[in-house]
Amino acid sequence: MKMKKLFVIAIMALSANFVTIAQHHGKHHKGEHNELRKEFHESLSDDQKAQLEHQKEMRSEHKEALFATFTDEQKKIAENRELSRYGKRKAMKSLMTENQKKMIAEHKETMKAEREKFKATLTPEQQEMHEKLGKHRKGKKRQG
Repeated sequence: MKMKKLFVIAIMALSANFVTIAQHHGKHHKGEHNELRKEFHESLSDDQKAQLEHQKEMRSEHKEALFATFTDEQKKIAENRELSRYGKRKAMKSLMTENQKKMIAEHKETMKAEREKFKATLTPEQQEMHEKLGKHRKGKKRQG
């Protein structure tokens, strides 16, 4: 019995160590990402920065326009802070009207074209940094 307790305590201690190491690694990686993002942003020309700002404004305008079409039920889901982004999307899927689905699809295509237009302005060094930032975002999406 005493041996069992020691074994359980040892496992708990090792688990705590692994959690601490994983958290430290995550913070370190996040710091590197922030530095890369800052360096990327500083390397952009005023025109490139304006393009990014325009994309941000487009996303905001689309969000407002879409929200204006929501039913009361959809608004409750959108404003529910207990749901994750994925949870909201899943709950909304069956409630979306054809018009709302069309708005989303059109916005998605427009933003894709805007991103491609922006990428075309990047220097090879900027493209490399942008790809590294994109890999981080894609990895973050997969982690949940």
